[in-house]
Amino acid sequence: MPSRVLLLALAAIVCSGCATPTPFDPFQIPREQLRDRVRTIAVVPLHAAFGLIDEGRAQQEVLSPLVERLREAGYGIVAPEVWTALWTSYARDVGEVYDPSTARADSERWEIVESAVYSALASGHGADAVLYTSLELVDLLDTGSEVVLCGAIEPVYWPGPRPPRHTVLARGLCLQVALFDMEESFLYGIRSGVEVIETYAEQTRARRSIEDRVRDEKKLHETIDRLVGPLVELRAGSVSGAAGVD
Repeated sequence: MPSRVLLLALAAIVCSGCATPTPFDPFQIPREQLRDRVRTIAVVPLHAAFGLIDEGRAQQEVLSPLVERLREAGYGIVAPEVWTALWTSYARDVGEVYDPSTARADSERWEIVESAVYSALASGHGADAVLYTSLELVDLLDTGSEVVLCGAIEPVYWPGPRPPRHTVLARGLCLQVALFDMEESFLYGIRSGVEVIETYAEQTRARRSIEDRVRDEKKLHETIDRLVGPLVELRAGSVSGAAGVD
C-alpha cells in the first residue's frame, strides 16, 4: 500500500471518534505552531471508495464547499486540479505507477511521483501543507434506531414510517480530512459521520440509492463545519490578531 494512503488510513483510525459523540481535538501539533506554519494549503481531490457516490458530484458538492470554507477563512488554496495535473505529468515521466495486471500501485514509483508533486507544490505554488479528504464506508453492528457514526449521532436509514428499534447492521458514510506539512508530518486530522446509507433489520435491507446520497445540504455543511471549523477559527484568530497590530 502506498505510504500516503496508509498514513491517511492511520489518521482516520486515530481521529475517528466513533465510539462516543464526545469532543475530539484534531490538532496533532500545538495550535500556535500550525497557525504560524500553515498559510497556503494544497488540496488533493476527494477520494471515495468505488460505488459510494458519483465522483464528479463528490468533488463539486462535497469537496468544493469544504475548500471554499478554508478560502473564506483566509487560507491560500492550491486547487485540486493542480495536484491532478502535477501527478499526471510526473507519473507519465516515471512510468506505470499501477501494475496493469493487478491494478496495485508500485510503492517505489508512487513515492517518487509523490515526492516530486510535493516539491513542485512547495516551490512553484507556495504550499505549506497538503489536505487529503476521503469519504469512507463504516459498518456498525447491533444498533438501535440511532447510531453514533464517527462521532455524530445519526438516524438509521429506513424509508418506512417507523424505524426499527434494533438493527443487525447499519452502514454509514464518514467524511474525513487529514493535513500534512511538506515534510509529510501529520498536523491535523478528524472525521465525522454524514449519514447512514444502508440498514439491515427485521429480515429486510433498506438501501439509499447512490443518487440520493449526501443530498442534505444543511447536514453536509454542518459536517464540514465539524471537520474544518477548528482550522477556520485558528486562521480567523491569526488574521484578527494581525489586524490589531499597528
